[in-house]
Order: sequence, then C-alpha cells, then structure tokens
Amino acid sequence: MTAAAQVFRMAAYIEELGILIIDLAAPFGWSGSPPYYSLFGRAITWRVGTNSPASVSNSNDSERFFPYEWVDDHILVEPDVGDRLQVAEATLRHAMLAVLGPRSINEAKFSSWSSDLTALGLRWNTVDRSVSIPADKIEKAHSRVRAMLEKGAASKSEFYKLLGSLRHVATCLRTAKPFYQRLQCQCTSAPRFGKVKLSEGSVADLLWFEQILNHGCLAELPLDMFGDTFSPHVELYMNASNIGAAVLDPASDEFIQVKFDNDELRMINIPQATGPEFSINVREHLCIALAVWTWGPKWSRQSKGRMLYIKCWSDNTSAVVWCNKLRSGNVFSQELNRCIGLAEAYFNLRVSAAHIPGSINSMADAASRAWTEPYHSRWTNFSSCWKQAQVPVTCRKLYTGFSSNFSPARWPRHQHQNTAEHGRSGAHGVSGLISHDGCPRALDNTHTNSPYLPCTAGNLAGTTHEVEILPVPCSQKSV
Repeated sequence: MTAAAQVFRMAAYIEELGILIIDLAAPFGWSGSPPYYSLFGRAITWRVGTNSPASVSNSNDSERFFPYEWVDDHILVEPDVGDRLQVAEATLRHAMLAVLGPRSINEAKFSSWSSDLTALGLRWNTVDRSVSIPADKIEKAHSRVRAMLEKGAASKSEFYKLLGSLRHVATCLRTAKPFYQRLQCQCTSAPRFGKVKLSEGSVADLLWFEQILNHGCLAELPLDMFGDTFSPHVELYMNASNIGAAVLDPASDEFIQVKFDNDELRMINIPQATGPEFSINVREHLCIALAVWTWGPKWSRQSKGRMLYIKCWSDNTSAVVWCNKLRSGNVFSQELNRCIGLAEAYFNLRVSAAHIPGSINSMADAASRAWTEPYHSRWTNFSSCWKQAQVPVTCRKLYTGFSSNFSPARWPRHQHQNTAEHGRSGAHGVSGLISHDGCPRALDNTHTNSPYLPCTAGNLAGTTHEVEILPVPCSQKSV
C-alpha cells in the first residue's frame, strides 16, 4: 500500500523524529475504497477471530469468535451463552478502533443481536437454520431481467447491474449457475462504451432466469444444502445400456424404464463424425433428468414445501461428475444439466450423484437390458409387485429439445392445486410416504437395490398407470 500511487493520501513521514504515520481510516471515501478496504476488513476479521471471551475478559470460554466480512460488512455469528454476545460485540468494536482509528465507529451501522436478520443481502434465520432471498431483491432481479429481454441489447454497466442482482440467486440455488455463465461471458466481452446485442445464448439464459424467479423456491432454504452433511430423503439406483435406461426407487417400489427408439439406436451404433455424441455417459446422465422430471411433482407435493435431498447412485463416473458440478463439454449433457437445474428450482430439490460399482448395481443393469435374456427373466422376477412410472411424452428426450420446447404456459396444471402449507425442516418436513433414508437400510458399506423379493413371474411390458400430469409448481418464493 505504501508504494501505491495514492500513498500521499494515507501516509506521512516526520523526518526529525523518524516516524512514519499511516492513517488507516483513509480507505473510506476515495476512488479505490472497495478493493482496498477489503484488506482492512480482513485485518479486523483476523483480529476478532484470534480472540475468545477468555482472552479479552475473565470468562473461562476459550472458544474463538466466528467473524465474517464482505468488503465493509462485518458479521458475527455466535451462540447465546452467558455474556458471549456482549463480549464478541465489544471485541469487534475494539478491533475496528485498532485498525481504522477513533473515527471508525458509526453507531447507526450497528444492528442488535437477532436470530432473524438481514445481512449480506440475504435473510438468515438461525433457529430454523435457513436462508431466504428478500422479496425486494427478487423483484429487482426480475424487473432487470424483463427490461433487458425487452430491449434486446445492453451496455456493460447494465450487464453488471443484472449480474449483481442475480448473484444472490446463483449463490442460494446452485441450479442457477449453468444459466449464469453465458451472461457473464457476454458481459466480459462487451465493449466499455455503447451497447451490444444480446446473443442467442444470453436470451435463452434470461428466459430461464425469469422462470426461476417466477416459480423457484427462494425462501427458507436449509443451510445444510451448502455442505455435504445432509442425509438423502430419496435414493435412486440407475443404469443405461445400448438398449434402454432404467431408474429404480426401492423405497417406493417404483421404477422408470425406457427403450431407446430407432433414432437413438442409430446414434448409439453409428456415432456421428460431427455433432454431439449420444455416448453411454450421456445416457447415464439422462437417467437423472428423467427421474427428477417424472417424480419431481410427486416429491414436491409430499415434501410440504420443504427441500428434499435426492441421491442418485450410478456406476458411470462421468455422469456423477456432470450432475454434481452441473458442467459438461457435451451438448446433450449441457441440456440435461439445464433441465436438472430447473427441476431443482421448480420442485425444491437438491440432487446429487454418487458412484456405485457396476457389480453391485445389478438390478438396475438388468432393468436397462430387460428386452434380452438373461436380463429378461432376472428383471421380470425382481420387479414383481413394483409399479412403473411412465415418463411424460414432453420429457422423453430432454437431452435434445428441452430448452426450445419447454414453456410453462403450455405445461399442464392440476385443477385444484394450492400453495403447500409450511412444514418444518428435517424428517418432520417430509411426508410419511417418503422414507427418511429413501432406501431400506442394509449392512454397513453395502449398497443394495431392494429387500429380497420372491421369484414370481412379472409383466415385462411394464403395466403402467395413469400418466401423472406435471404441474407448474406453486410454492413460496420468498418472505
């Protein structure tokens, strides 16, 4: 900092005394404030985080404080134990005085301790352990998306404002990230002055964001979704072959089974020299998309408005990575990631994938090859008393036409559907129709498809039931 071009604004030297003076309050109010103040903000956070009630008072509590900063916002997250809250606040004030000087305290900027607080542009509830996007943030983001779509062009400044509004959505919903990237790329390449016409990809992404803002679940999102500590409510086992694809839900005794048509078989048997490849990785990835769009409406109704965690077991490592990162170089898989992402926002789901050895995933393998022996007999016996879920026609080829064909205005609706009542997080927020674990428990370190079923004859054709109409979700958006 002292070697910067702006050093004269914040430093002085008294030659007679050999003293160098640095005014640490200088970051406020000059052109480089945001980037430079972050350095001072980190210094304040470090100073608070290295202390505990025991180090600054007579308390026996030696657990260090938990501070967080974002540029000039300082957040303290502490348990209400003894006088810990008061000591933490005093420590923050002392740290600000030590780093920024006596003029750094602005009482109007300090808020009182609360379990329900708006900070960093989001609303936090430490009792429910949830985070929500405020309604005014959603409205502002929606108005900017709609305005940019109507204009068809934007300046770099307008891109920055839009991306700033959408960053909360992309932070709280990982599903929004695939729709954020092309907008960010066009913003980066936009000229400094003037306007640039929106690319086809940017227009598509803005339309996706509009749907997420209109229908996505943006309130009371559980904080454990940001880590890997949650337990799945539903566990699915899936596999694809050169003949078909299948997804098993053992807890509900349901399965999805599709046989590839002639066009798909042609893409499998005669790979194109140009264009996307309908590889086994894509076919395995397709299983995840089929599952969330076939069973998503049912899960959404049963969850009573709370987020459900869906875990997909696959023996294909590429499909697992593509699903977890929502990123792929294959055009078909990019489209699948988009439809998985929108399903997560629509039905309030959190989908993750994990690898399972192919030798263990034998029943899903048999279901994907059930049109030939010996898989025919194996799957027929196994699927006795199971129910086949029919994939909606509009969702059959999600990998190729979802972006261009999907339109909520044409999506069938239930005649009597109302906003689901508020539930509670955890096991109590899920209907008894969904197992808390989603799959019967087995021995440790053992994955299985289902409990033992007696070998009885079944119907390979897959007796199907009435097609379930997919509704436009009607759930709380924000608070």
